[in-house]
Amino acid sequence: MDHQKKPSYRLKLITNGLSVIFLISFQACNNDYCSCVAPPISSTLMGEWEWIKTVTPSRTITPLQSGYAKSVKFLNDGSVNYITFHQADSLTLTLVQNRNVVSEDKEAKTVTMDFGLDGVIKFNLSGDQVEFGDLMKVYSAKSDTVRHHYKRKVH
Repeated sequence: MDHQKKPSYRLKLITNGLSVIFLISFQACNNDYCSCVAPPISSTLMGEWEWIKTVTPSRTITPLQSGYAKSVKFLNDGSVNYITFHQADSLTLTLVQNRNVVSEDKEAKTVTMDFGLDGVIKFNLSGDQVEFGDLMKVYSAKSDTVRHHYKRKVH
């Protein structure tokens, strides 16, 4: 009978040990210094977005008013992130992200992406919508007056 208790004691010891390791690793991933809980905001942008409107200092333009649809796709080909801009199903622009220069503010849910010599764009994420300004050589909040609003495309 003593022989039968030892395997069950060992099994309990192993189970308890694994439980403690799991709890410690779970706690470690919930602190502010660990990035393993939530992916970077920029990865949240991945996918296709449909144009809702563009707001300028003087007017608001919608797909209905303009007569065409627009979309933006945030993609990754395994080596780089890039963004494609489409108007009326035609590709109008492709920007390749400079991976070394990305500024993310998780609290404000903003991402400023650098596209090398093409310039920078600041993206603001809010739920299933993203808002951003025009491509600028150097980002300036004062010059960032045009806002393009998109919603995540549901397939």
